[in-house]
Amino acid sequence: MIEQTNVPSISVQMESRAFSIGFAAGLTGYMDGNQRHDILGTPNEQGIVAIIRNLCEIAVEGWLSEELLCSDCGLIAGWLSRPVS
Repeated sequence: MIEQTNVPSISVQMESRAFSIGFAAGLTGYMDGNQRHDILGTPNEQGIVAIIRNLCEIAVEGWLSEELLCSDCGLIAGWLSRPVS
């Protein structure tokens, strides 16, 4: 059974450039050549889990930077803030 839940929009205070860039990408669906995640459609469980799984794998390999963490967290926050179409 697939269930869709709509929640009121969120407000996020952004403190880093990386988070802001990720948030803007998630909110608009903008994807450049370096984008690792498909965020063009409606946010879904599979997509959110894929982003977090990717961050965990990068961390285990020792490549997770603060900038990448902030960027992908912003991406998730922006994607979840996107208006429902």
